[in-house]
Amino acid sequence: MSARNPSRETVAAPGSPTLSSTSHASNASTTATVIDSQPNPKSLVNLGKQLKYLSIGLVLTLYFQVYQHLSDALSLGILSSFPAKLALLSAVLLIGTVLIFGYIILLPARGYTVNYMDWRGDAHLGSAIPILTACIIFGWVTLLFTLSPVGAPAPPAQSIQQRLSQAAAYTGWDSLQSKIQSIPANILPQSSTSSGGWNKITSRLSGSNADKSWDTIASYLSLSPRANSNLQQYFLQLSARADDWAARNIKVIGWTGALLGSIGTYLFVFGAVGLVGFVAPDNRANKSKTF
Repeated sequence: MSARNPSRETVAAPGSPTLSSTSHASNASTTATVIDSQPNPKSLVNLGKQLKYLSIGLVLTLYFQVYQHLSDALSLGILSSFPAKLALLSAVLLIGTVLIFGYIILLPARGYTVNYMDWRGDAHLGSAIPILTACIIFGWVTLLFTLSPVGAPAPPAQSIQQRLSQAAAYTGWDSLQSKIQSIPANILPQSSTSSGGWNKITSRLSGSNADKSWDTIASYLSLSPRANSNLQQYFLQLSARADDWAARNIKVIGWTGALLGSIGTYLFVFGAVGLVGFVAPDNRANKSKTF
């Protein structure tokens, strides 16, 4: 810690700091905890900090479409897709961060006097702070890789043939790949290679009516009833994903977007939970009343 100016030094009340951002080291590992050394958690300075985290985080999260990319990865199916598994883990760790963060910051509202500065010796924080730290670190790293080119699923294929190939790969029918690649163009919908024809493509090969286009393709591929069902189901899922990308204007964000989007997500969480702590009542017996 840097030396403080003696003339302006303030003695911090042990139970008052709000969560923000510092780091603590232990013998086993270096951890990061979010603890604000402001003596008064309900000061305008702390309110400004939480609003800053919230606004910056919200802008980054929305601009880089974090929610859209997570929901897109999950749409591929947790059992059959590694990006979906990674997205689920990111979401679980993020929710864990919010819950544990909220638990810690609302302890004063529940009447507990806690020592945020000496958290290792505190009965409530001794285990909660390390768990929170682990959730933040592993959650952010996992989210970063989930959004990055390493963990994010490839953008939707632009042609029916490509989607059929992806569906065969995901459903375990790789033996169909050579036949899929040799499908004559005249039995595929004309808009199948158009980058703007998602809805038309999907409607041609899905719906409640008799699917002549799909039946023609299935007949060419000589699909068994089981293969036909599995392949069509996953193909329609991929087609719905393509429609979703077009409707929500989802874009590939790359490493830069993954980095800034993941940082923005956790800044938003810090700010939101910090605001909850700011507005929550302080029911401790010995609390600071100065603002």
